[in-house]
Amino acid sequence: MLTDDGTVVFRSMISGVGDGVLSASIATASGACCAADFDQNGAVSVGDLLDFVQRWFAGNAMTDLDDSGSVSLSDLIGFVQAYLGGCR
Repeated sequence: MLTDDGTVVFRSMISGVGDGVLSASIATASGACCAADFDQNGAVSVGDLLDFVQRWFAGNAMTDLDDSGSVSLSDLIGFVQAYLGGCR
C-alpha cells in the first residue's frame, strides 16, 4: 500500500508464523509519493486515472489502496478522491 505521505507498507502472512508488516518512506524528485500519481512519474494526469481504473476492473492488487486485502469499491472511491484532490 502507498500512503499519501510517501510511505510504502507491505503486509504479508507467513504460514505458521503470522502477520508481518514492513514500511519504508520513498521520496521522488518532486517530493513524497501520492496515490493519485499512480504511475509515480511526479505528475497527476488522466493517464493515472485510466491506468488505475483499468487495473481496478481487472482486480489487480496494486489498486488495493486501503490495504484491506481485496480490491473493492472503497479503493476506487479513494483513488478518485485523491485524483480530484491532486498531490500535495
